[in-house]
Amino acid sequence: MKVYGITNCNTVKKALDWLKANHVDYEFHDFKKLGVSPEKLGEWDAKAGYEKFMNKQGLTWKQLDPVVKESIKTKADALQLLQQKTSMIKRPVIEDGDFLFFGFAQSITPSFGNASGAAARTARARAESSSICRTSASMESNFSSSRMKSMKATSRAAP
Repeated sequence: MKVYGITNCNTVKKALDWLKANHVDYEFHDFKKLGVSPEKLGEWDAKAGYEKFMNKQGLTWKQLDPVVKESIKTKADALQLLQQKTSMIKRPVIEDGDFLFFGFAQSITPSFGNASGAAARTARARAESSSICRTSASMESNFSSSRMKSMKATSRAAP
């Protein structure tokens, strides 16, 4: 599993804390130090569409010059801006095999990484049958709160 984000982002901190607490192995990629390649942005766009991970609610977008905002007319324009201003990428981005997640909410945490059991298999099967890409918001509508609690418990029990 690979987690992309910025170390001082509260949402990223919560996600990393959850992964550590649940003994899920991950590799962290810091956007500020390492940037993000055009190829990676293109891969995410192909799976989810750049609109899913371009954060227009954040301070970086809000502080952009209106002329720059209006100049974003194509996917190429948006991806170029995201590469230049990585703070505009919805965080964290979590890749786990074929799964791609944007954002994090502890109340709807999926079964990641080395978690096992029926709940984990069910979650993966549901995700695979409906779509490769998931966002936290779309996951909330597909998984009940009790199933998430069950998956969280399963994740804790994993070796």
